[in-house]
Amino acid sequence: MKPLDAVIGIDLGGTFTKIGVVDQRGNMLMLDRFPSRADEPFKYFLKELQEAFRNIKDTLGSQVKLLAIGVGAPDTNCFTGEMENPPNFKWGEVVPLASGINQITQLPVFVNNDAM
Repeated sequence: MKPLDAVIGIDLGGTFTKIGVVDQRGNMLMLDRFPSRADEPFKYFLKELQEAFRNIKDTLGSQVKLLAIGVGAPDTNCFTGEMENPPNFKWGEVVPLASGINQITQLPVFVNNDAM
């Protein structure tokens, strides 16, 4: 049987990060959340994300083909994929958000500024 195509949506907040997996019909296949660790270095967020991504893959298995990731995060430049001077995060002035997530997931990552 052909796997179901799906995408991951990430809502990056100062306290929690929420992750949803949605199929092409808009059905929610899975929902997870973890602490964003905004007061710690960026690498700790990536470790949390790596564990959440592993959980998603283990839970959904070969029944779902993950195609891409969309991220809503504050002070994000959609052209560079970077967070620029995020006030509630102590991750540095320029944070390589899209490339960091891509390194973990090996999926295309699209970011948008949700702090407007």
